[in-house]
Amino acid sequence: RPMARSLEGYFWVPDAEEVWLPCRLHGQDGHTATLRAEGIERSITCAAEGLASLAQVEEQQLQGVEDVCSLHTVHEAALLHTVRTRYSRQQIYTRVSRILIALNPFQPLPIYT
Repeated sequence: RPMARSLEGYFWVPDAEEVWLPCRLHGQDGHTATLRAEGIERSITCAAEGLASLAQVEEQQLQGVEDVCSLHTVHEAALLHTVRTRYSRQQIYTRVSRILIALNPFQPLPIYT
């Protein structure tokens, strides 16, 4: 397995609405860090010393891989983002080794003929 490439200044941040968001560090002022969520126009602030406890985002975690076990690092945020990314591409099936996660698309998809 190739080495995972962490994205510099990119962290998994807990969120009340989305549960976990990949966010880029936008700035740090004294004891406060400001992060910008990708894909939505929202800033999140946290204590600067809290950045050390956040998991860093790896490039592969953002791609929506078919099998979550192919990720170098698997945790709740990476799993949720993988499933969310695949769902947005109408790829409703995601594998975790021999386990299949299926999401209801609530619409007919052309994958069945």
